[in-house]
Amino acid sequence: MDNLNIKVLKVKITAASTDFIYNYSGKIVKTILLTEVPELQPAFRPVKGFFKLIRVSPLIRGETAVTPVFERKRTSIGVSYELKPIQLSGSYMFEVGSTSDIISKTLNSLRQVQGVKTRLKFENAIIEYVIEDIEVEDFNISLDNHVRIATVSPALLPTPYSATQHVRRFTISPVVVFWIPYLISQGIYSVTNDAVNKAMRLLETCLVEHYSSQIRVIHIPYDGRREPTLHFKAKYIVLSSDHEEKKALARILKAARVLGIGASRTNGFGTIQFP
Repeated sequence: MDNLNIKVLKVKITAASTDFIYNYSGKIVKTILLTEVPELQPAFRPVKGFFKLIRVSPLIRGETAVTPVFERKRTSIGVSYELKPIQLSGSYMFEVGSTSDIISKTLNSLRQVQGVKTRLKFENAIIEYVIEDIEVEDFNISLDNHVRIATVSPALLPTPYSATQHVRRFTISPVVVFWIPYLISQGIYSVTNDAVNKAMRLLETCLVEHYSSQIRVIHIPYDGRREPTLHFKAKYIVLSSDHEEKKALARILKAARVLGIGASRTNGFGTIQFP
């Protein structure tokens, strides 16, 4: 990972479902991907520990993830959550972010089935889809005096100093958002206090969130659970003028864009963009 040879594959599809879908659409994308490219299964297993070098997005339309959500409703007896399912119909896209060799293999496999109508069963629905177009995005990050990022899919942000992903943060503090991309950019795939301390020293001294940042919590269904997740549009002020520190920040941001932020990136969480 010294040169961060990682890329994003963008796949455009048309899709329709015979019934409503009540589960997170990131699982649909993972199902489609492993149906068409079953040899990717090992990539979804951890590398030397906790982190995986692949990220998928949920289904996306425009710049927004298309997925069931819970709507919060206040009633006379308190607050309740009503699940709003989706039914697929029309054009969508999804992303796969990974190392260049995995992206190349995935691209070759998907090209072989491009234009072919495929049906698969997803829970109680039949999904019919056609892969329409595929492209690879490769880019380098150049840092100015500020950075803007926005979530496309909801993010699950575990706290750095806890061994469980169930303890989450709902803040856009630089270390909370970027500590996993930092570790991946350093070729570190397991969590240690020393590595997290180094991430904190760099990120919290080089970046600070701007007051114009916007965050909101949304609840999505995931395997029968209601999961609170974070959506945000963030502006970070770049405090450092040191060349090496800015170079390290650029690597971290590239890792964040390609491989996502937070936990469960292989299931469609934590996809971001630079608006």
